[in-house]
Amino acid sequence: METRCTERGCPFPASGQDGLCTHHRRLFALDASPSELSDSATEEDLTSAIFYDQSITIAKRGIVPVDEFLEDMRWAKTRKKVSMDLLRRRRREARLCIYCGKPTLRQKGTACDSCLNKKKERRGRVALQGLCVDCGARKPRTGKSTCLDCASAHLVAGRRSYKKMASLRPKREPAPKTAGGTYLSELARRKRLRLQGKCANCGRASNGKTYCKECYSKKLLRQSDRYQSLRARAVCIWCRIKPASAGRSHCAECAERNKTKALRRHRKLKRMRLCTGCGRERPRRARKMCSNCARKLSNQWQQRQQRRKSFPA
Repeated sequence: METRCTERGCPFPASGQDGLCTHHRRLFALDASPSELSDSATEEDLTSAIFYDQSITIAKRGIVPVDEFLEDMRWAKTRKKVSMDLLRRRRREARLCIYCGKPTLRQKGTACDSCLNKKKERRGRVALQGLCVDCGARKPRTGKSTCLDCASAHLVAGRRSYKKMASLRPKREPAPKTAGGTYLSELARRKRLRLQGKCANCGRASNGKTYCKECYSKKLLRQSDRYQSLRARAVCIWCRIKPASAGRSHCAECAERNKTKALRRHRKLKRMRLCTGCGRERPRRARKMCSNCARKLSNQWQQRQQRRKSFPA
C-alpha cells in the first residue's frame, strides 16, 4: 500500500526511507541545490534541457526539474484548497459570509447580498460573451449556461453533499414496493383514480379509460422510443440488461419466463371460463375469446399481412 508523507497535511506519497516526499526532502535539506544542472552545466546544456528535451523548467525559485515543479504546483493547489475550505467552514458556522467574512443578513444562504450581487453581475457579463458562467473559459453546452466540466463538477459535489446530509438524517423504513419497483402507494393512487373514472396519471377525466388521450399518447411515444433504442443496441426489451437473441427482441431467459407466464395465465382464464385476451368477459360458445378481443386479434392479423405484402420481395 502506498504510504503518505509524514508531514502534516501533505497529500503526496513518500519517496524515500525517511518518509518524506520530494518537496519536503528538498525543503529540509541544507545543502540542496535548485537543480543538478544549475551548478556545473553550461549555457548550451541549460538551453537544450529547457527548450528541447524539456527535462527542466524555469520557476520563481530558479531552474528546477519539471517533475519537482509540477509536484510543487500540485502541493500548493491542494494546500490552498484545504485552507480555503477550512476558512469557509469556520465562517459558515459563525454565520458570516464565506466570501468576504461580513455578517449575513439573510435567513438562508452562506453569502451576503453584496457578494451575491457581484456574483450575478459577473455571471451576466460572462454569459453575454458566450462563455460558461462558472469558469468563464469554455463555451457552454447547447441551451445551457455552464460547460460540461462545470456541470459534472456540480453533479459530483451535489451527490457528495446529499450523501453527507443523508447520513445525518434519521433512518426511516423504506416504502414498500412491488417486484417491479413500483410503490404500493402509487398503485393505490392509480386504482382510486380509475374507480373515479379519471386518468391514472394526471387525474383528469378519461371517459372510463385508464389514461386520457394526452397521457396515453405520451406513454406510447415513450415506449416506442425506448423500444427503438433497445433494439438498435441489441439489448433485451424486458430486462434491459442482457443482449437479445439473434433476430429477436428478448434474451433467452426473458423469452422463456414470458412464455411460461403467458401459458399459466391462459390455463387459469380457461379454467375460470373467461376470455383469454382481456380476462373480463365471457368467451363465445366453443371459443376462447370474447367478440371484442377476437375482432381486435383479426384486425391485427390483417394489418400484419398487409405490412408483409408491402415488403420488397
